[in-house]
Formats: sequence, C-alpha cells, structure tokens
Amino acid sequence: MSTTARPRRVKIAPETARYLGIPRAPHTSLDSSQDVSELQRAPLDVWLSVSELRKYQDRNAPSRGVRMCGVRGRMCRSARCARCSHRRAADVRARLAEALRAAPEIGPALVWTATVSHTPDRALGDVWAALDALLGAVAHRQWLTRNVGGYARLIEIEHTAEGWHVHAHTLLVFGNDVPRSEAARTGERIVARYLDAADRLGIAADASGQDVRPFGLSAAVGYVTKSHMTTGPTSTPGTLTPAMLLQRAARGDATADAMLAEIDRASRGRKLFALGGMLRGARHELRATLET
Repeated sequence: MSTTARPRRVKIAPETARYLGIPRAPHTSLDSSQDVSELQRAPLDVWLSVSELRKYQDRNAPSRGVRMCGVRGRMCRSARCARCSHRRAADVRARLAEALRAAPEIGPALVWTATVSHTPDRALGDVWAALDALLGAVAHRQWLTRNVGGYARLIEIEHTAEGWHVHAHTLLVFGNDVPRSEAARTGERIVARYLDAADRLGIAADASGQDVRPFGLSAAVGYVTKSHMTTGPTSTPGTLTPAMLLQRAARGDATADAMLAEIDRASRGRKLFALGGMLRGARHELRATLET
C-alpha cells in the first residue's frame, strides 16, 4: 500500500468560487500542494484593486477584525488589511514626521537594517522571535537610547527562496552637536553589539546581512515606512511580500492563503512600528501641548 501523502484539498465556498471565476462543480476545491518555489516564479500580470482584495478578505481573512472591517463604518486599522494598510502606513509616516518636528534640532541620521539567518523549513514565528531577542539585547538597560538621540523602527516580512525573512529597518537620529563621523562609529558599535548578542544567545545572524548607512531624513522616513498590503510587487526575483501573497490568495491560491494565515498568527501581540528616545518623548510632549 502506498504511503505517499495526498495533496490537501481546500473547500471553497460557492460565493468565493463565483468571485474567482471558478466553474461550479459538486466539490469545488483548490490544490494547496503547490511548491513555494513555483509560487515565487509565477508572474502576476494583473494587479487586483483594493475592492477586489477586500472581497476575498471579507470571507477568508484569518483575523475576524479584518473580515469585519467596514461594517457599520468601523475600520480595523490592521496592517494586514487591504483597505486599512495604506492608511496605516500613511499614519506611521505622519507619526514619525510629527516626532521629528517636535524633537530638538536633529543632526546626522542613519538607517540600520537588522536580520537573522533563515532556512526554508523554519517557521515565521521562530525567525521573528530570534530577531526580537537580538533587538532587545541591543536595547537592554537603555543602551540604545543612551547612545543615539532617538529611533523609529519598522518590521518587514518577506518570503524568499531561503524561507521567511523578517528584518527591522531602524531610523537612528542624533543631536545636531554630534559629528557625522561619531554617528558612523556609533552605527558600527550597534551592529557589533547585535552580532555579539547573536553569538551569546546562539542565534545565527550573518554579518553580511546587517547594514547601517547615512540617510537624509526625508528619504529615511520613506524607506522605513514603504511597505503595506497594497504595495506594488518587489523587483527582487524569488521574493514574495505580504502584498504579493494577498494578490495570489485572492485569485484562489491556497498556498498563498496558508502563508497569509501564518503571518497573521506570528504577528499577533507584536508591534510592527515603534518610536524610542527623543522621538517618542518629543511626540508625547507635542500632543500634551496641543491638548492643553
């Protein structure tokens, strides 16, 4: 008797079948056994509109909040929602711009990108937990805020040929009395502390995957807030963003649907955006001033 595992069959609701244009059959289903590498190679010739994506999410989104978005005028504000993610990204940019306006005069700025090693068989939650542990080790006992003026961090998720890739883009700002050379040395110390923590905690983090470089403030703000669920496809071959997975899932791809569900599970209880140091404090002070 053969022990070969059969591909899992996923039942599709009649309403979803009509929307996806699938011919009705007694047992409408889609095959979810498609290899991820095939998913990465499959081209997307047409980019579905937000309204088309919402039709899919209203029935199939893992999060009840996303499924109920727009009901009675209530918005979910989720980063995983096709309707709200663009507004959320704009809100993040506005919050960051507000913090920068309210902060004392700012000098040099760096963008630090932090990654951990990943493999095709490693769950997204495990990769994310490893990254969180190293970011926490760098910030331990306020080390980060004692060495930079302030920071703004955004987490991004992608799936590559090597598996789930979670990375953090952090805008680091310094006071205007800090020379650029000193800011650059601080950036190097941050990366060294990150890699030391990886060695100490037994977390694989390749030095070549870490990057810190000077940025102009306006370019940095755009860079760390560039992604959301309706962002266009990435130009990097073999890379799938959440936006690309949503496009494929809305077309009935069960592999993409399962990957979106994994993103939903892994991101619960985690912050995708955070302010620290003088950026956080200055934003709170400005709001208090405006409210009095």
